[in-house]
Amino acid sequence: MKNIVCKFGGTSLASTSQILKVKDIVLSGKQKFIVLSAPGKRYKDDIKITDILISIWNKARLGQDYSNEFSFFIDRFNSIKQDLGVDIDLNAMYDALNQHLSTLCEYDYVISRGEYFMAKIFAKHMGFNFLDAKDFIVFDKDANVDICSSQTRFNLLVKDNGRFVIPGFYGDYFGRAKTFSRGGSDITGAIVSLLCKAKIYQNYTDVDGFLCADPKICNSPRLIKKLSYSELRELSYTGANVLHTECVKFLRENNITLNLRNTFKSTCKGSLIMPDRKIQHKHISGISGKDGYSLFVISSFGLSSSIGNYILIEEIFNTYNINIEHLHSGIDTLSILVSASLEKEIVQQIMSKLRSKFDQVDFTPSVAILSIVGKGLKNCKVEKKVLNAIYAINTQVYTLNKGSEGISLIFSIPKDDYESTITNLYHTLFEEKK
Repeated sequence: MKNIVCKFGGTSLASTSQILKVKDIVLSGKQKFIVLSAPGKRYKDDIKITDILISIWNKARLGQDYSNEFSFFIDRFNSIKQDLGVDIDLNAMYDALNQHLSTLCEYDYVISRGEYFMAKIFAKHMGFNFLDAKDFIVFDKDANVDICSSQTRFNLLVKDNGRFVIPGFYGDYFGRAKTFSRGGSDITGAIVSLLCKAKIYQNYTDVDGFLCADPKICNSPRLIKKLSYSELRELSYTGANVLHTECVKFLRENNITLNLRNTFKSTCKGSLIMPDRKIQHKHISGISGKDGYSLFVISSFGLSSSIGNYILIEEIFNTYNINIEHLHSGIDTLSILVSASLEKEIVQQIMSKLRSKFDQVDFTPSVAILSIVGKGLKNCKVEKKVLNAIYAINTQVYTLNKGSEGISLIFSIPKDDYESTITNLYHTLFEEKK
């Protein structure tokens, strides 16, 4: 059996009917390793299993009654077990979790139990091997994944030609469970792909793949069939968050192709994200963006040529724990974009400190950034068309920057013009090709 890894997200596992779709995909495929998230929402006002576990942990650590939340957790998994007809004793597992809550009450252990329970049930239902992520994914003292140690453990555990079900989201940190950030099952799947030397990592979710633009803004945007990891990173950085961005580092360097697919559309082949050298297209791949930014513009004679000015400015923002995300400099000016909705008092304090050092400081709230991404931007004709499209839009462009790899143009505009700008750009760059 080929070493193909697949991961299913919470939406794919939210209900029994959806779990049966996962079963059909796995039975008809050749995936040796199946990574599972915790069950997500079954309907709009439902509660994700991980969120209910966070609520349980919060009450347990404060000595409050969490019985209602714990009953919800039990009922959810008992229902899945019964509907699937799985012969597995969950009571001992419930008792172990309850005992942990009354003694150690470790946050990471508690919130990882959704993935653990789901993988246990699914493995039993399928007749596959259960492989606990905590037994082979190893974190070092700096809380980074130790690939060397993880590989050693993995090789000892995986010796036959069977199929394995693995809970996502966590690993081992010196004998204790440690989770990745939310959405971290994507990372687990990427690590397993690296360890088993897979050629393809299939990531199943509730969308067809990566789209050219946000479907909440643009009507039925095109599916991006192929894109490079560099293009993916650029699109994800400015809002296209279909999967966890950290999983890319385990795939990109090891030439593993990521196939993003829709659990509920078996005929859709999804998007292929591939190493840069395998992508040779010369077009625009997509548009992404997000709002919630603020813009500071500093003006002072010789600002960029005076030693220490940039360090001074950074120290002022660091005082308020504000990260500078985009910086655009001229000989006498500096534009700074920060991803934060700043309180009025904080803005006034920052402005006061900056004005004590520089001639003029202006502040603009409610700013959005957009990114147009594609290897085609390395072609002068394509770049000219994109720039013309940007400046044909009836809005003010605060900043404009071409990425260092030459495959993205990032610009900022008023938040109020955000959605109309994306719509107009999508029409010009994609729909006019039809």
